[in-house]
Amino acid sequence: MEESHSLTYRAAARLRRTRAYAWLRCFPNTACGIVLGSGGHSILWRTCADEAFCQEPLGRLPHVLNWIFWCLTIGGLLLFLAVFALKVVLAHDVVRAEGKHHV
Repeated sequence: MEESHSLTYRAAARLRRTRAYAWLRCFPNTACGIVLGSGGHSILWRTCADEAFCQEPLGRLPHVLNWIFWCLTIGGLLLFLAVFALKVVLAHDVVRAEGKHHV
């Protein structure tokens, strides 16, 4: 009887821990695509800033947008790495299953 209570308490503790990190367990590893997209925008505006046909009508706007997207990219990358590192530590079974998935 006492062992069944002990198992119930352990199962309840595991369930609470799983619910607390449910958002983390569902965090997609493909979220790095957001960072890659904003990095692409930074490259685009850097290229526009160097071209003669954009310099006169747009002025400093391409340089400003380049820095904005560059800063968003760095911030997004740091955020993604922090959340994914947390997922590796707290939900390593999910990360392992994602790595072993055949697709």
